[in-house]
Amino acid sequence: MKNIIQSLNLCGIVIFITFCILSFLIGCQKKETEEEIWERIKEIEALEETKSEKDVDRLIDIFKDKDELFAIRHAAAITLAKMKSKKALKTLIQALKEKDLDIQLITVEALGEMKTEKAVEILIELMTHEHFLVKFKAIYEIKKIRPKKAVEPLIEALKDEDNTIRLIAAKALGLIKSEKAVSPLTQALKDKDARVRDAATWALKEIRSEVRKK
Repeated sequence: MKNIIQSLNLCGIVIFITFCILSFLIGCQKKETEEEIWERIKEIEALEETKSEKDVDRLIDIFKDKDELFAIRHAAAITLAKMKSKKALKTLIQALKEKDLDIQLITVEALGEMKTEKAVEILIELMTHEHFLVKFKAIYEIKKIRPKKAVEPLIEALKDEDNTIRLIAAKALGLIKSEKAVSPLTQALKDKDARVRDAATWALKEIRSEVRKK
């Protein structure tokens, strides 16, 4: 599988991960119509506005229910993340220990949605995860948040053996625009993978453009 994943471009990998997360489309565990499923998802998403502990507990129960549809568990996880409660964070941290890869990926996405300091710290830790998809997803979420504290870990990721990890790390550094990344990105211009070299070139332009504004 890893060889197949490596052959995909960055967009393809994101689509692949999304497909894993929404794998319920291939086979549902419960006999519900697509309309009923989307209606339940809307109801779950609406709970974000309440911010009540009762609804947090309800969402946690849905997310933990292994007999529930992945799409429903995904909606519960993302809504929990948006509510940013300590109880929600604790639940997401526990979910990272699940053996189910789909749940791990859902959880990483939820941590990216949460965007709290603790959530970012966990995402940074996951950037060295043993599973390629979890590692990729963690860096992808970091790329969206753009925290300065991720610069050093991203610089380390430029040395990863996987071409795609080096590629997304370079792109993330270009978005964060830290001058600390100039030297390692310059080294990345010699990378064996043309995509990584192109990403490093783009990142350096972004950083230099930011420096000129100061």
